[in-house]
Amino acid sequence: MLALSNLALGRGQAAATRSWLERAVQARPDTLEPSLKLAHFYARSGDVPKALVLGQKLLATNPSHPQVVAMVAALQSRAGQADAALDSWARLAALQPNSAMVQHQLAGARAEVNDKQGAAQALAKALLLYQKEYEQRPSATGLLAYYGALIQAGKLDEARALVRQWLKEHAGDITTRTYFASSLLAQKEYVLATAQFEEVLRQSPKQVIALNNLAWLYQQQRDPRALPYAEQAHQLAPKSATVTDTLGWVLAEQGQLERAVPLLKQASAQLPANNEVRYHYGVALARSGDKPGAREQLAPLLAERNFDRHDAVKALLAQ
Repeated sequence: MLALSNLALGRGQAAATRSWLERAVQARPDTLEPSLKLAHFYARSGDVPKALVLGQKLLATNPSHPQVVAMVAALQSRAGQADAALDSWARLAALQPNSAMVQHQLAGARAEVNDKQGAAQALAKALLLYQKEYEQRPSATGLLAYYGALIQAGKLDEARALVRQWLKEHAGDITTRTYFASSLLAQKEYVLATAQFEEVLRQSPKQVIALNNLAWLYQQQRDPRALPYAEQAHQLAPKSATVTDTLGWVLAEQGQLERAVPLLKQASAQLPANNEVRYHYGVALARSGDKPGAREQLAPLLAERNFDRHDAVKALLAQ
């Protein structure tokens, strides 16, 4: 039945995959593999409560199995159970004291419960372990894990120097370069991000992430290449909500509201929890003269603490 579930998963048949996995668990309730696969399937499908119930059941009979403990810890974090997640990550750290990844996760779990000292200690240990692993066995995967921990520790210059040295020695590693460029963009280092994305496109002219992000970056600079890049990205990935949002926003910024509004409506429907996309859609509606529609999209953003454009929203709603 596991083989049949894998076949269904490969064909994108979610319902059939779930059915075969559930039948496999019923047939072999005391075997770890089917239950683990089913729990991971529930989690990927967004059914975190069901995944967590199954994970905790597995944990009761496999309290020292690292894979089970890690899965439960991650699910508890997703479910907002910060104290329980911390206990699980601490348990896993005791089982795997020399795992950089586990120490890194433990640092995040301690930060979630405002244990700043504990978080700093765990992160410092993670950095030492990442460094040792990377120096002994250099790899792109190890590099990016180490880079992420350095960024979290506020060591930006050291982190960037590490990746730049790797890219100097592995200039054709587009995956790492794209990750680095995206990280620089998230840090609002727009000039640095632009240079890296441009190098990605030089090597791979149809790389959608680079096209999409360069379209956004160029639009911030009022560079005329913004719209052609956004159009090309959308042609390559028309079902991507992120790409659709970028094209819609570039069009809105350039005053082409008749095209922008339906695209942003589509992106917002695909990403209903994304405040930035909702903002873009609301702005486009406001500029097109649809004040009720704009208010419906924008007003809820004022209650979002993590949204940093409250002043812009208030100004739009006051018009």
